[in-house]
Amino acid sequence: MLNGNERAHLAAVPSLDELATRPDRAIGLPVEVIAGLLAKNAAAGNALSAALLLSKSNPEPTAPTDEDETWLTPDEAAPILRKKKRWIYRNKAKLPFVRRVSGRGMLCSEKGLRRWLERQKV
Repeated sequence: MLNGNERAHLAAVPSLDELATRPDRAIGLPVEVIAGLLAKNAAAGNALSAALLLSKSNPEPTAPTDEDETWLTPDEAAPILRKKKRWIYRNKAKLPFVRRVSGRGMLCSEKGLRRWLERQKV
């Protein structure tokens, strides 16, 4: 059980938000409290840095926008490939002309598809 002094000490520990807005609150804090706050600050910084790096290396997919490019749905690309739409979905990782535009959605570059078909004939 905490005595009155210890309770007053815990109540006086500022949050990281408070310290960001009022740095003068750090003056006079015990070394153990400062060490604890620094550890929390470092952990938060690491988590935010990791999230930032992940967001830059895995940007949200967007629909391709090349103006001179024609983008086909798998339904439209399947007859050109002489395959079923399901084949495109199953092989999307190996097909260089396929671009994801959402979780399950994808588009096929018509130019890329035709180039790929030409290379398959060799």
